[in-house]
Amino acid sequence: MDTTPDNPPILLGNSFPFPLVRRPMRAEPLTVEAARILLRGRQVESFWGHPNTLRAAIEILGVDVTPSTVRPALELNTAGFPCLNGVSAKDVLILCPEYAPGFRPAIGQELTTHEIRGFHAVLLTFS
Repeated sequence: MDTTPDNPPILLGNSFPFPLVRRPMRAEPLTVEAARILLRGRQVESFWGHPNTLRAAIEILGVDVTPSTVRPALELNTAGFPCLNGVSAKDVLILCPEYAPGFRPAIGQELTTHEIRGFHAVLLTFS
């Protein structure tokens, strides 16, 4: 996959560990359609952590977001950018579930796609 400056890699997951924010970061909400467009032609390194919603994420985004390892963990490179499988990125796309108003999953609760009303995305851009 071409990872030129015009086509940089992107990390993708269902949540982001904020303790890894060590550089300035901008968070921008995106529609699912805008997220699909953003992913086109880019190398995607997935840290998707919930197997029970993986199929829905693949269908929604139109790309395979199956991680290469079970429960992948993000790291930081020496410059403080998020890194996964040796691939550093300035962009991290988070596909977020939308629940019924006021609903909050119990600690450790695994949700099914039936409990999720929809999805939206958030693009984290590190500078």
